[in-house]
Amino acid sequence: MNVFAFVIVMLMCQGSTTATVMGFSVDGSCGLPRYVPARSGGMADMHTFDQGKCGVNLQGTYYVPVSGNYTVGLARVSNGVRTDLFAMSTRYISATKPLNNQDVNPGTYSTWKYNGATSFDACDTLKAPDGKIYFLNTYGQCTGQKLPITPVVNTSCTINSGNALSVSLGSLDRATLPTTPSSGTAKHIKIPVSCTGGDVTVSMNITYTAITIGSTQAVKTSANGVGTAIIYNNAAVTPTSKATINLKSGSNTVDLGFQAIRDSAVAVKDIPTGAFTASATMVMTQQ
Repeated sequence: MNVFAFVIVMLMCQGSTTATVMGFSVDGSCGLPRYVPARSGGMADMHTFDQGKCGVNLQGTYYVPVSGNYTVGLARVSNGVRTDLFAMSTRYISATKPLNNQDVNPGTYSTWKYNGATSFDACDTLKAPDGKIYFLNTYGQCTGQKLPITPVVNTSCTINSGNALSVSLGSLDRATLPTTPSSGTAKHIKIPVSCTGGDVTVSMNITYTAITIGSTQAVKTSANGVGTAIIYNNAAVTPTSKATINLKSGSNTVDLGFQAIRDSAVAVKDIPTGAFTASATMVMTQQ
């Protein structure tokens, strides 16, 4: 703890941003830039790396994109080839506060070794919960993706106010049901989607138990030989198809068509009369 406090005092005296991220020492040294020359003893004279020994000199104010458990790392970059080294434990970082103001100390651990015959740039990194790696400082070959300099605004969307959508197709004559879907004759519903926090790009997928009618996949219904085609952008949606949709902050609508179709291989007399039901689930995944 005394070592950590001393590092903070040193950085403040130098007029730099207070570093609270504890990174790796290289051959017992800290500081920037960290171009590490080959060792005089060649391959047998190994470079050494010690976890939690150096306060990372952040070159600005940064925020992590999402709150979660992050891993402090070190990237060795030599002639464009990168090798990653990560701390033995993760630490929680909040996305609502600057990284500079948070204690990110994975604890100390010794010692990793690396080929002493190779020179490289040592780059302080941070691995996000999704595996994406961010570079905490930029110099030499340390030119990877950087963290945001402002807090990332959380965006969210709600489909149909969070309620299930019920679509009635009305009275249908089984003898005149089409065998292929048509956007022009389908029943179209504009489904409301409300988003907050900013514009959002989503991948839309509609999952359902399918019945194949001709070349069309449709939602299997409770009636023998009948399916319900769901149409988006003039094409029938399959359970595996995905559509990219750009949604604005505020109110949006997504137009879907619904049409009952029949299997021509099933005799009309074998299609039951009366009400039938079908169900599907719309999933929107933020990109």
